[in-house]
Amino acid sequence: MNLLIKQATVVDSTSPHNGRVVDILIEKGVITQIKKQLLLKKELRLLKLKACTYQQVG
Repeated sequence: MNLLIKQATVVDSTSPHNGRVVDILIEKGVITQIKKQLLLKKELRLLKLKACTYQQVG
């Protein structure tokens, strides 16, 4: 499944995206893109949450 998470706040002190609000593209269970704005394509499922935080674990 491919997902596009819109406007997530990244919380990962080792990431260059730490503290930023970004869109995150997940393809086949793997994060493939993190950008300020990504366009929604037909084959993607949009995940839009009121409050979404990405935090890398492990």
